[in-house]
Amino acid sequence: MNDRFEFPLEIEMGMYLENPQDNLVYELQGIIIHRGNAHGGHYHAYFRDLLDEADWNGHIAEYWNEKTQ
Repeated sequence: MNDRFEFPLEIEMGMYLENPQDNLVYELQGIIIHRGNAHGGHYHAYFRDLLDEADWNGHIAEYWNEKTQ
């Protein structure tokens, strides 16, 4: 896949269970991005900073700005 893929920072998963539940919300903690092809490339990993020591959203925005230029 070489297209931009957007994903939510939170997702409600209760509706996918056999016995649906309310308020079963998961928060995105990290993403892994591969640049290259099936024979090689590089991986970039971005993980949420649970201690608030960095700018999570800023790094994601930087990646997409770089990719679109």
